[in-house]
Amino acid sequence: MHILYAYIIILNNAYKSKGFMPDLNQDAPKKKKGLTIISGPTKSGKSVIAEKLVSKYKNVSYIATLKEDITDLNLEERIKIHKERRPKDWRLYHNYKDFIDLINDLKKRDDVILIDSLGGIVVEYLDLNHDQWQKKLKIFINFVQNYKSLIVIVIEETGWGVVPSSRIGNIFRDRLGELSFLLEDISNNSWLAIHGKVINIKLFSNQIYE
Repeated sequence: MHILYAYIIILNNAYKSKGFMPDLNQDAPKKKKGLTIISGPTKSGKSVIAEKLVSKYKNVSYIATLKEDITDLNLEERIKIHKERRPKDWRLYHNYKDFIDLINDLKKRDDVILIDSLGGIVVEYLDLNHDQWQKKLKIFINFVQNYKSLIVIVIEETGWGVVPSSRIGNIFRDRLGELSFLLEDISNNSWLAIHGKVINIKLFSNQIYE
């Protein structure tokens, strides 16, 4: 795994030096439209990368999907770090009542939207049955496909680790994987953040057809 990762990083840097890849220190998505995905494990730098990608734009709406919990000191510290890092002029949406209602309201604007992160959306609807979840999923996918400005979504990579021991943990992992798969299929740009590095998935991948 480490040898493969090193090989990809070498290729990544080689293509970048020849101008075949975007430089995250300079470039945001070329068009202010479509979907850009930044995925990665915990502490990989994915949120920092996503914030950098949208920092050049005015009128940014930032959706923080995890609800604050004053009893969870670790979560509160992570939220504090994110808050301190974000520009003050971004519109912040957090502790909202319902995610689908929120994005329906955002249809009226043309802000660049940064969603951090996808897992929080899955958690919000985790108590829904399969059919109810599928309805929410389809509404979200339709919103992303038809939104008139840029959307950047941060996605947690959870399927690479230990299989969850609980039923609810398996539902979360499966739904997050399913939604990530669908979003990847309609994305314009997709990067994997790992160990503080970023890999262009669109460049170094082939589509799996079922």
